[in-house]
Amino acid sequence: MNFFSSETSLPPERKAASVASEQSYNDPRSQLSAITAAIAALWNYCRDERDIRRAVRALARLDDRSLRNIGIRDRSEIEFTVRFCHKC
Repeated sequence: MNFFSSETSLPPERKAASVASEQSYNDPRSQLSAITAAIAALWNYCRDERDIRRAVRALARLDDRSLRNIGIRDRSEIEFTVRFCHKC
């Protein structure tokens, strides 16, 4: 009996899942979809950063009194508020 063999240690349903995962990893379509997902995530990140910079510039144009009226106590809080305060 060989204790290190993967064939004896895995139940039949796990063997099939292991073979299926290896096949899907080597499938060009799954690799292409992974690359596409990574590109889409990068695109979304760049778009979000552009929107954040745009909002920070717009808020920086306001005077201090207007910023206080919308809940930003100091100009140093503008970027933090834009980035992290989605429900404010």
